[in-house]
Amino acid sequence: MTTTTVAFDLDGTLVSEWSAPRTVALPGAVSALRWCRQRGYRVVLYSWNTEATCLWRLRAAGIPPGLFDAVLAVPLKTATVFDRVLGPLLADGPLVVVGNSWRHDVVPALGRADAIVWTRGGRAPGVMGTPPDTWRYPVRRPRSVATLPRVLPVALADGYDKAAWLPYRRAVLEPEACAAGAGGDQWGRPTLFDRLASSESVSPWPWDDARQGDGRARSG
Repeated sequence: MTTTTVAFDLDGTLVSEWSAPRTVALPGAVSALRWCRQRGYRVVLYSWNTEATCLWRLRAAGIPPGLFDAVLAVPLKTATVFDRVLGPLLADGPLVVVGNSWRHDVVPALGRADAIVWTRGGRAPGVMGTPPDTWRYPVRRPRSVATLPRVLPVALADGYDKAAWLPYRRAVLEPEACAAGAGGDQWGRPTLFDRLASSESVSPWPWDDARQGDGRARSG
């Protein structure tokens, strides 16, 4: 029996952008999450934020954290981090990535995720790494997460040539703080995914403990 995993970005995908004056749920966010759970999908939050910030923003937006099987807080969204944190879930079945950042959500998932849903696909070229020819990439481009129940089944059914797109992944440069504080494979430890069913969280931010809980978010 296989399990489909849907990994949701947070800021700009489920809740308002981190720079917005208020944290609110975007239209259709809660219904999309509930739809995924009703279909038996594993639902995880995959965010470039601390765990405390993720939970703070979810609650501020009125999104129950219990809708997620796990909160995967990562220091950056790069191809390397994707492989270590989300890659093992591919052994269980199809993996879907839903996010609004081309650079941090789409690019690391190319050739690895079975379906990529890029919300707010109308972003102008150059914004958050958006290329001018997004139409040629195997990415679904709905305006918001509200249309996920219509878009996702088609994306999974159609699929794409993952091997052909694997070389298009590009690394996002990691700041020195990340390299110095994360300690190599810290967020890739073998037991990371053994706890998904218990809704425990993963927060590989040992150098950022002083800022946890202040509600400040990062873009991703």
